[in-house]
Amino acid sequence: MRRLQNLEHQTATHPTFAVDRAARPLLSQREIPNGRQEWPAVTVSPSPANETILLVEDADPLREMIHEILEAAGYTVLASADREEALRRVGAPDVPIHLLLTDVVMPRLSGPELAKNVRIARHEIKVLFMSGYTDEALGLHGVLGAGTQFIQKPFTADALLGKVREALDEPYGG
Repeated sequence: MRRLQNLEHQTATHPTFAVDRAARPLLSQREIPNGRQEWPAVTVSPSPANETILLVEDADPLREMIHEILEAAGYTVLASADREEALRRVGAPDVPIHLLLTDVVMPRLSGPELAKNVRIARHEIKVLFMSGYTDEALGLHGVLGAGTQFIQKPFTADALLGKVREALDEPYGG
């Protein structure tokens, strides 16, 4: 059994970080006889996790890991690698989307610009930003405004799920 799976993410526009999927704070994995790995369900609040989350992250391994964590907690996840795919999903009005979870720094369109476009099309969608940059650094450069929901990468599964629940439960401010 593999004890450690590091996923490294490094590009010219992103800070470098490693995600240890075998670390206890993320989620515990167990081997299944056919060699597949299964993520156990995670519960972090009494609120049912039955909402739909649009996840936009350009780093494939990180997007896949976040997708698995959210699905294990009961959320429906629409994962997108870029703005075009995300905006296509938003353009389908018959698909409910409760939360946009997006990276701040991405190629071609920043997370805040994407969020603005999403909210024009579907004003009811709440937004949670994530980044390897600190919220102070992003705020100082005018990227994120005061009161913006934000989670710092890297994060644990519990931290992610807690922040997602917080963003979803926050009263809509319009």
